[in-house]
Amino acid sequence: MSMQRSITQQAKSHAPFVIAPTNISEAMEYSKMIASSCFCPATMKGKPGDILVAMQLGAEIGLSPMQALQNIAVINGKPCVYGDAALAVVISSPNYISHKEWFEGSIAEGNLTAFCSVLRRNSEEYIKSFSMEEAKKAGLWTKAGVWQQYPTRMLQMRARSFAIRDKFADALRGINIREEVEDYNKPVKRVSLVNFPKKRVDQIEIIVPPTDLETEYLNFISEIEGSGDLGELEDIFNRIKKVNWEGTDYRKKLIENKDERKAFFQAKNTENINEEFGDIPQ
Repeated sequence: MSMQRSITQQAKSHAPFVIAPTNISEAMEYSKMIASSCFCPATMKGKPGDILVAMQLGAEIGLSPMQALQNIAVINGKPCVYGDAALAVVISSPNYISHKEWFEGSIAEGNLTAFCSVLRRNSEEYIKSFSMEEAKKAGLWTKAGVWQQYPTRMLQMRARSFAIRDKFADALRGINIREEVEDYNKPVKRVSLVNFPKKRVDQIEIIVPPTDLETEYLNFISEIEGSGDLGELEDIFNRIKKVNWEGTDYRKKLIENKDERKAFFQAKNTENINEEFGDIPQ
């Protein structure tokens, strides 16, 4: 059965509109539709294969196709899920009882600490924490990007990641938490030189670290995709405009990502208005 026929039959039955591919051909067709839409995350734009894998991974941990698309990303070659989506997966587990998150200390006193406790069926309460001091030791507290804009949120996500991954590995199936993985050091680029002169080796590998500008660009991409509304998106872009991107096409790519995210928010706002007021009589 083709996807078009499936959708038509569903519409005739007055069932809720849900696209549910039933085979690999329909799934790839669905992925191609998403890859060319403005709702597609920038990192998956024009990549139906990546979209298909993301949806499959989401299905394995209980996320619908669209939930997977919006909450799964690949960081340094690792598939990851946003911390809020990971918590949703944990809460839906039959072994979940409850969880709590809180802060102690303050930034002014230099001792702010985030805590997360989870209670699993037939298990004792499990508590993990992440503090300013730990963030500083890991080189995160002064890191450009989200750590500078939302330090308390980042502490919260790290404590949450530790707690739910430790106690609900079965629900998460080993998938990593994006807010944690994106803080890992980016792998170095490797350039191979064959028959390098004056060396008695056939191949020499040179390690080339990423430039500061490239790192800043990747941080901005992450911020844009994680922005929560148009105001936050505008604040991010105002900072982007202050950076000297001369000699690169980073600024152009960031503008494209910003415009796609803006279109997403605008479409979402329109959808909310229609839901609230319904169709306006002509």
